[in-house]
Amino acid sequence: MKKRIFTIFGLTIICVTAIFIAASIDTIGGTSVYAYSSGSPGQMTNSPLDGDNCVSCHSSFALNSGTGTFVVTSNIPGTGYIPGNIYQITVAVASAGTSTKIGFEVTSESAIAKVGTVTITDATRTSGAGSTVTHTASGNVAPSAGSNVWQYDWTAPIAGTGTVTFYAAYVVANNAQGNLGDYVNTTTYVAVEDAVGVEEINALSSISLYPNPAKNYFQLSSTKNVDNVELFNLNGQKVLSKNSSLERINIEGLSSGVYFVKINSENGTKIEKLTVN
Repeated sequence: MKKRIFTIFGLTIICVTAIFIAASIDTIGGTSVYAYSSGSPGQMTNSPLDGDNCVSCHSSFALNSGTGTFVVTSNIPGTGYIPGNIYQITVAVASAGTSTKIGFEVTSESAIAKVGTVTITDATRTSGAGSTVTHTASGNVAPSAGSNVWQYDWTAPIAGTGTVTFYAAYVVANNAQGNLGDYVNTTTYVAVEDAVGVEEINALSSISLYPNPAKNYFQLSSTKNVDNVELFNLNGQKVLSKNSSLERINIEGLSSGVYFVKINSENGTKIEKLTVN
């Protein structure tokens, strides 16, 4: 009798579990119906450092095959951003069919890392941290069919960062509560650093890097004190860090390829490209 009771109890657990799992699966697309309605899962902007975009889930159509205008704009002047200043970033889409559900993700990157800091100014429609922003559950609701717009503040990165590219990905949904039948489009926006600031830093730093290309080591020459040196690969990963040194820096363990050397000196920051043979 006890054995039969335990068997029934076990079957009950299995059935409940199966029902729970089935309820969590979208029978149309094979993924959770509302999984990303409240925001991107992250790293889907099609940027070099993210390495992916929303087509990995919304795969009905080829990337950038949807109609409409997709833009990122800002009040950064044409002369470039000033490090530490705060600017307003606008992410928008227009004339994208009849959809009333449109979401997005945007991030800002230099050649080697995520840069700049976001400040959410409309928590009802946007959320984010670090250098990345996305829509909320309320923010994916288009004010008018085929159009949506979001805004947030962006604090420009430290001096010497150089050109910053904003990468944005948009999902124009068909409102079918699944991930099929949706279009994914991407766009970019480029902001340069204020040219006067860059020239002043480069002139004051007086830093050169040699040999370049390098094989087993590289060395810095500078008339100013160097606080530390960091080396990044093309994926933005830090592969080396050395404090206060103008001596030879050993790179024997690095694979051949292109790297970026971030040099922090008493007068600012400079970034140099280094080729390792």
